[in-house]
Amino acid sequence: QRGEDVEKIVSKRELKHSTIYAHLSEAIEAGLLDVKEVLDLDQREYDEIVFAIESLEDEEQGRLKQVYEALEESYDYGILRCVQASI
Repeated sequence: QRGEDVEKIVSKRELKHSTIYAHLSEAIEAGLLDVKEVLDLDQREYDEIVFAIESLEDEEQGRLKQVYEALEESYDYGILRCVQASI
């Protein structure tokens, strides 16, 4: 639901973080949610992730391990998936 953070959803629904982020990224990609409504990232953090994703070669863009490592493991894979879905 709108306005609930991932931690609240995880405890309320008893689901894994990865499951919640998977659903959120699908909704973002489908245009049902705006990434900025879903994630608690400031503009600098969002831009940093987008830059890391867009810096990958075309054949690597579906793989987030390189992004995760390039960002020194600062962001959860779920967050990276949501940002990727928004671009």
